[in-house]
Order: sequence, then C-alpha cells, then structure tokens
Amino acid sequence: TEEGKDDKIMFGYVQTLGSVLQLIGSPIMGTAMDTYGYRWGLLVSQLMATLSFGLLAMVEFSGLWMLFLSRLPMIFMHSMASAQLAITQTSPIQSRSEDLGKLALFFGIGFLLGPFFGGLISANFGFWSVGCFSSFLCCCCCLGTFFCLKEGKRETNERKGEEERGEGGRTDKKTDKKEEMGMIDLMKNNAVRGVLLSQL
Repeated sequence: TEEGKDDKIMFGYVQTLGSVLQLIGSPIMGTAMDTYGYRWGLLVSQLMATLSFGLLAMVEFSGLWMLFLSRLPMIFMHSMASAQLAITQTSPIQSRSEDLGKLALFFGIGFLLGPFFGGLISANFGFWSVGCFSSFLCCCCCLGTFFCLKEGKRETNERKGEEERGEGGRTDKKTDKKEEMGMIDLMKNNAVRGVLLSQL
C-alpha cells in the first residue's frame, strides 16, 4: 500500500540520518578519546544513548519529529570504539587480541538479547516502555562506568607485556599461562570487567 511505502521511506531516512551522524562524530570522538581517555568516551557514549532512548520513548506521544530528534545524540554514541580503546590500553600485549574477541562476543550477546526482550516489553507494555527501559539500562551503565571504571595506563600495561615475553623473545611457563588467559582471568581485571559488563 501507499502508506506502507511511505513508512519504508521514512524508516530509510531515519537510518540514514543515524549513519551520517555517526560518520561525522567518529573522528571527533576519536580525537577526544586520544586526549581524555576511554573512560570519558564510554561516559559520553552512554549518556548520549540514555538521551537517545529517552527521546525515542516520547515518539508515541510527541509525533514523528521526535523520532528524528532522538537520532541526533548518535553523533557521540561510539561505545564500541571506546570499549576497544579500553581493552587496548588495559590488556597485556599477549592477550590483547583475545580480549578484543571477547569484547565482540559480549557485544554480540547484547545485540541478540536486546531485540528479543525489546519485543517482549513492547508487546506487553507498549512501544514507549522499550525506550524508557533502554534509557534506564544505559543510565545504569553510565553510573557503573563513572563509579567502577578507572582510567588505565597504556605504558604500564605495555611494559608488563614486554616483561612477560622475556629477554630475546623467549617465553617461560608464566608467559604461557598468561597467553592462555581464560574468561575468569580476564574478568579479574577491574577495567576489563567493567567495560565488558557495560556492553551487555
């Protein structure tokens, strides 16, 4: 129908706006995180997500213009890049690639669970409740980042990695154990644990 066609076009406009805003904001946030650190990047991204979902919850009562307005905070929503920077600066060199893979796993779990629970909430309480609940979760993540996550020092972690590799590239049993770091060992790192849990 004509109405269905208009809905698809409008959806395309909304998606395009969000993508363009993130494209514009990516170099801005990258430069800012180089200056202020990954903790600042995570806080800003989670605050913007809280605002975006809060505005999205009001679309049902305010009209279509609010849907476009809710996309504007996406210019500073770069939690994945912030989390990757956090892992890079807080993980030993030997396990860095593995830790980044686990971060991607946590993101994937979040992307799988989000639509599922969002559909359940929407079906039972209405579309606006999904935005409210998502905004609440993002606010909790922001508070967790602010109070629990501390800025790591890249130089310290890189030095640890160099020491673990040993002189002349030789590795000992301690190094081998580090390279086989599992999920439990990874979660013992306060900075890494905070980043991973904030992405669910």
